[in-house]
Amino acid sequence: MDQSTIASSSSHPIQPGEEPRRRIRIAILDTGINAQCSFFSDASRWARLRKWRDFVEDRGMPVDEDAGSHGTEVVALTMKHGPAADIYVARVAHNCNDTRNSPARMIQALAWAADEEVDIVLFSLGFAVDDEDSEDDAWLVQGAIMSAQLKRKNQLVCFGAAGDRGASQPALHPARCVDVLAIYATCADRQFQPFNPVPYKGQGQCFGVVGVDLPGVSGGSDVRLTGTSFAAALVAGTAAVLLEIARSATTSDNGYIFEKLAVHWGMYEVLMALSTEVEDQRRYVDPRRFLRLDREARVTWLLDALSR
Repeated sequence: MDQSTIASSSSHPIQPGEEPRRRIRIAILDTGINAQCSFFSDASRWARLRKWRDFVEDRGMPVDEDAGSHGTEVVALTMKHGPAADIYVARVAHNCNDTRNSPARMIQALAWAADEEVDIVLFSLGFAVDDEDSEDDAWLVQGAIMSAQLKRKNQLVCFGAAGDRGASQPALHPARCVDVLAIYATCADRQFQPFNPVPYKGQGQCFGVVGVDLPGVSGGSDVRLTGTSFAAALVAGTAAVLLEIARSATTSDNGYIFEKLAVHWGMYEVLMALSTEVEDQRRYVDPRRFLRLDREARVTWLLDALSR
């Protein structure tokens, strides 16, 4: 077996004569993953960690050297909220502060993710654009996103953490890229947090989800997570659930819901429908009402959201 494959390729039980059902696939570009974390000791979780690729040091085995296990925490949150998804882990940074070289690694990781035919890319780390070199990097990453989407025939949805630098600073890249849905953090009462960046000109609506005081997995029960990276993980996992629902509902009679939802603007419209405006240009995403619907009502809801 290829050393980049984390889980066994035969991990999904298949009845005799049945074809394996393809799960929704999420590529997470972050600081990697600590495979020894107890969260992944559960066999069903381990089986969903499909592939690993290290674009920092080309290590064959999974690693996360960030002091706060940032990548590991993001992967765990995504898995919790996206139980329908398989995870593809791309290590693009030594740690959360190692962003200077991350654009080049992101470009490589995007090509890898497209080759693996992922449905969702999560940029849970980002980089600031504060000089000519970083501005060039931003354009190169934007081009790589467009190339990946083209390879996937546009059926690739990208989410990016907006960053935690405060309202005096703009959002990080790639969250600012036109083909990326930027995610902001709120508290439980739907209020956007002061550490969120200011919305940028031409962005449209900012989508926020709870990203404060979330339970962690890598340092015991007392670890709590706060930041837009973790909010973005929740949204990516939820998007995988939506895609799985859409795929199971897709027939010629209902207009192929999956194909409409699996593209950037389809997911944008559904997030608009799932959210309520709390401030000017800021919307709080809450999928709970939708998820409580029965199957038929979910299909009707998705058709309505995607026809707006």
